[in-house]
Amino acid sequence: MWNMLRVVLLVGGFPILTTQQALFRAGAARTAFSAARNGIMGSMEWKGRRRSQFFNQWSDAWNRDGENARQPKRSLNVPSASSSSASWPESSQPPKGTKIAAELRSAKSAEEALRIAERHREELDGWDLTICVSRVANENPGFNERSASTSDWTTWEWILKELAATVHKLSPRGLATLAVSLSKLKSSPRSELLQALEERATSDDLQFDSQSLAGFLWGMSNNPNWKATDTAVRSLLGKAKGLRRTRPKDQKQTVLALSKLGVSSADLEVLKFNSNRNGGPSKRSVKSTSQSFGTRNSEPTNLDNKAIAERKARTPAPWEDINGLPQQGDAREMLLTTSRDVTRALELVSDDPRMVLEVIEKAIPESINPENIALALTFLARPRPYGMGKGRVTTGMRQGWNTLRDLLPIALLEAELPVLIQMMTSLAWLRYRPSLDVMRTIAQRLQGSMLDIDGKDLVKILRSLTALGKVSPRLSQAASERLLQISDELSPEDIVSCIRSISATGYNPPKTLFTRLSALAHETCTKLPLGNLRNLLIGIHKLEGDNEFPETKSLCVEVEKRLEISGPAQEDCSAETAAELIWTLAHVRYSPCPLTIGLMDNRVASDVHKLSARAAANVLWAHARMSHRGSIELMRAVQRHLILRRDELTPAMVGTLLWSLGKLGYQAASTELLEICEQVLSKASSRELDSYTVSQSIWGWASLSHVPDENLLTALEEQAMIQLPKLTSQAMANTLWGFARMTHVSKRELLVATEEQATRRMTQFSPQNIANLLWAFGRVEHQPGMHFLKEVESRSYGVRDQFSARDISNTIWSFAKLAHMPDLSLIRGMEAQAIKLFPRQFSPPYISNLLWGFAKLGFQPQQSTFDALKEIIGRQLKSFSGSGLCSVLWAIVRLRYDEDKDFVRKVANQVTQEVESLDSVEVANVLWALPRLGMHPSDETMKALENQAMSQISDFKAQSVAMALSAFAKLHYPPKTQLMRAFEQHAYAEIDLFDSQAIANLFWAYAKLSYKPGLDLMNSLEITIQRQIHTFNSQGIANMLWAMGKLQHTPGPDVTKILISRIQTLVDEFSPQGIANTIHGLAKLQIQPPSSLLAAFERRAVSKITDFSPQSVAISLTAFRKLNHPLSKRSLDTFQRRAATLAHNTRPMERSTILGSLDKMGVIPLRELLHSYETATNRAVRQSNEEEVLQLLWAFARLGHKPQSGLFSAIEDALSRNTNSFAHEEITGIWWAFARINVQPSIELLRKLAQRTLELLGFLTERERSDILSSLGVLKKAELKELEIALLSQPGAGARAYVQI
Repeated sequence: MWNMLRVVLLVGGFPILTTQQALFRAGAARTAFSAARNGIMGSMEWKGRRRSQFFNQWSDAWNRDGENARQPKRSLNVPSASSSSASWPESSQPPKGTKIAAELRSAKSAEEALRIAERHREELDGWDLTICVSRVANENPGFNERSASTSDWTTWEWILKELAATVHKLSPRGLATLAVSLSKLKSSPRSELLQALEERATSDDLQFDSQSLAGFLWGMSNNPNWKATDTAVRSLLGKAKGLRRTRPKDQKQTVLALSKLGVSSADLEVLKFNSNRNGGPSKRSVKSTSQSFGTRNSEPTNLDNKAIAERKARTPAPWEDINGLPQQGDAREMLLTTSRDVTRALELVSDDPRMVLEVIEKAIPESINPENIALALTFLARPRPYGMGKGRVTTGMRQGWNTLRDLLPIALLEAELPVLIQMMTSLAWLRYRPSLDVMRTIAQRLQGSMLDIDGKDLVKILRSLTALGKVSPRLSQAASERLLQISDELSPEDIVSCIRSISATGYNPPKTLFTRLSALAHETCTKLPLGNLRNLLIGIHKLEGDNEFPETKSLCVEVEKRLEISGPAQEDCSAETAAELIWTLAHVRYSPCPLTIGLMDNRVASDVHKLSARAAANVLWAHARMSHRGSIELMRAVQRHLILRRDELTPAMVGTLLWSLGKLGYQAASTELLEICEQVLSKASSRELDSYTVSQSIWGWASLSHVPDENLLTALEEQAMIQLPKLTSQAMANTLWGFARMTHVSKRELLVATEEQATRRMTQFSPQNIANLLWAFGRVEHQPGMHFLKEVESRSYGVRDQFSARDISNTIWSFAKLAHMPDLSLIRGMEAQAIKLFPRQFSPPYISNLLWGFAKLGFQPQQSTFDALKEIIGRQLKSFSGSGLCSVLWAIVRLRYDEDKDFVRKVANQVTQEVESLDSVEVANVLWALPRLGMHPSDETMKALENQAMSQISDFKAQSVAMALSAFAKLHYPPKTQLMRAFEQHAYAEIDLFDSQAIANLFWAYAKLSYKPGLDLMNSLEITIQRQIHTFNSQGIANMLWAMGKLQHTPGPDVTKILISRIQTLVDEFSPQGIANTIHGLAKLQIQPPSSLLAAFERRAVSKITDFSPQSVAISLTAFRKLNHPLSKRSLDTFQRRAATLAHNTRPMERSTILGSLDKMGVIPLRELLHSYETATNRAVRQSNEEEVLQLLWAFARLGHKPQSGLFSAIEDALSRNTNSFAHEEITGIWWAFARINVQPSIELLRKLAQRTLELLGFLTERERSDILSSLGVLKKAELKELEIALLSQPGAGARAYVQI
């Protein structure tokens, strides 16, 4: 026989070739393929993977769009058994379509298949398009416009349109494949495509084989969108009758399909006997194809003498003697040729399931009727050892079972109703599910006979249908109506069983029918014991579906009343019953009143020892589901009971238990119980750690703030990676959220795989799932791809109105943490949703995270949004943690919402009161925010911040160190030396983590605080500068050079060279303040830059002169002078005019510096400048202090410019008021100024100055005494004679003074 024949060939390097491979090798590829597909030949090696691989390799080569039937045959090289893929010879390369078809078959998802089709759009033919539709139907039957992306749906629409245009080229196999694929899809195909399929199938030039016709009819008959015309049905029936040879399987499928299309039973009978019409019946055809059940005890019509002789020559069966004769009966019964023979034989071997199957196998098919099949199934469905029970078919019974299975479909269709019920009951016990088309036909039969079914049979039918598979809604509706009609005949238990069975089919009745069923349930509820209420509630809840009918709640209220009446003292309300009812109420999402829950809790707690471990865990699950924390006594009792029954705990129960404790937020969970849970999961096998267990366990531990052993977490992480495709969207998000919450950084492989799965299934994610997944990515600092982020944005925008306050806060925080700015419409949508939820749902943590996220993203909320947030913050200010307030304060600064000074001051003061709870980053942020808010905290507050920074010094990062020191400098608060040294040591240890901005801030802060760090840190900073010089911006370089000048730290030659080079690159980007600080630093460090650089700075300064401040003008003029860079007259005039414009905002010291620099340059100031300074000084001199007045006087003296009389009088008055506060250096400067501008002060002022000079005579240096004597010689006042004598009496003063005069 072909199925057992093996041909060993050593040809072309292939050591072993089976029969099929030999035929392929010889060039008869089409013959071998057809024979193998029809099951005529094949060896064991062809079963499973190898057979499917072989068919896939050459199916495309010989089954294209009807074209290859006329193409010449060509030989194919067959790969060896060890090769993993077929290889084409170079001389016979396959067409592109063959490669595309293979690529489409290898697609692992519908989306991948569509992308392949889009990539090869110009090369696809009808067969390739058909394969693409097949992959989509197999991988994603629910594919529709809502679930698909825009690009995928566009490609899908194009494929259907192209198929409608090219379907006339498809081969019969292509038509069958397309029809079957379209029937699997839930979405409606194009009507023109179905019409084209019908026209192609009914065309006269198309010749179907049995397999293609059966597949086409099956697919089209199961497509609800195909409205078959009578002409089409008659044409297809004619093609079925005209087939030369029909396989049994194809015959059955064709008969079933045509019966659905309304073909008469007479025509179907003709088809049943139509196989092998052109030749005598073979042994196989007698056994497998003639399956019509005739009259009982009738003689088979197609059994010839040769077949009878073969029967006699067979091995005797166990119920026959050695001569082949039965122990009872005549010769006709010996051959099992009538149904009576089969019945007697089955009864003889009823206790041996193997022999029962052998009777079916050896009996002539025509002798087996539905009653025989029902009897055999009844014997097989007995519990072991006399039957098969619910176990699987063993190897030795496989052949007999296959024969029974082949006979079963027609038996189910032709059986009388009692026999059908008997078979269905046995099949349900055996856990065998017939094909979907058989189930649909059975459902139609039962639906039509529903009025003849009594109560007892209805219970059996519903139980069987529930176990056998999916039930049509029409049959469920008919069963429901029949149940209402005969409810009086049924016991309350049977009614509950029927309702439970109907609900298990997934049927959701309409409102009127549901109301009637609920009324029946209400009536039954009062008659049932408490223990049977569970199934009734669950059944009604499932029938309700997604609807929210009031009848369900009223039934739950009725059950609750029963519980209150019974109470814990009743006998029928045991601990087990109470536990089950608590679980049931939670399952149907009904929360009883606290009194009822308390009664049930007390009953469970009193007899908790009677519960199993599963029941105890379910009690905790029910409380978590109802968001009701049980009493302390119950929680403790259940935990103690679970510890005692630790041996009963399974991994699935541990997952439920941990989820329940986490959901309840029960932080007092027993440590011993949590350790037991760890032990159970550590010992669990990979099969026991399913997706549910892994997800629930991780989420529960994270919610309980309990971190298990790291090895266990690693094992669960690996298992999560394996179970990832099976995880729901919620489980996927919860798993990563739990790992992140426990500070367990997952492997990149898991993060990337989760990202890919989430991208593919983003339409299934709820707002909470999106927020949790993004939060986990942000917490572990995993940067997802842009495709994932765009899918998240698209999904979030679609469900933005469903986001809760927590979801909005976490999503915005996560986007900010991931440094991803989402689309503005999404943020605006979330902002609008947040406003709707103000203030009832926003707690302090949500507010702080939301504001922090907005600020980090640089998104400016509307003023009304901030006003609402400000109102909530003001009311709940004391409820905020230190960390939350720090985030709020930081966000206020970044978003520039600091106009309300009172509000800002309240927040800042509250932050300072929570200083001890801040970490290093928060301390740095608070210090950073205070100067930007214009606040000057008290010394006590600054001391508290300083002490907290010292306590958290080990946690400071490089950026935080720079921020803290910069803030101390801006607040003019020099920290203690101990903290400065600690910062220095920390900076030195993490020098590689400093970026260019942090380095510049660090230098600037040290300069402002007048703290010069050690050489080790300075040298390390120089090395880091060389490494990061290309990342410095103009402001960073300016601040760094200014600070180096202030610290008197001259950088090394290498650093100087690269700094000059970087300045030349960025010279056109410097701000006025940057120009001033840069050249000032260079001058201070005595670094002479190239003249071209100074000229570029000069041009840059002139172009930006309108942005210069008085300080920048003063510093720039001084620096240019010190660097010996001669400014052009145009530049000098430009600087002077800018200084004149800013005269009213210029401090006296800056005026003095500007005028002094001009003097040292040998430049005569413009009259415009002098006049502006005199005018501005005359107005402000009376409000100036003595230092500012002195600076102004000295500035005029350097220029030798005599002020106007009014201005000089004001200066005299200011000097007269402050004479007694002048030091000896200032006194000397005043005498020098009077002599330089050659003015005559008032006698009163001269006397005061002389008196102050005499008082300080002992402190004057020789140089100062000589300068004063020189000034007195110029003034020539008699009132100063006494002072002159006193000065001359000092040794060494006279000669020098008179020489100067």
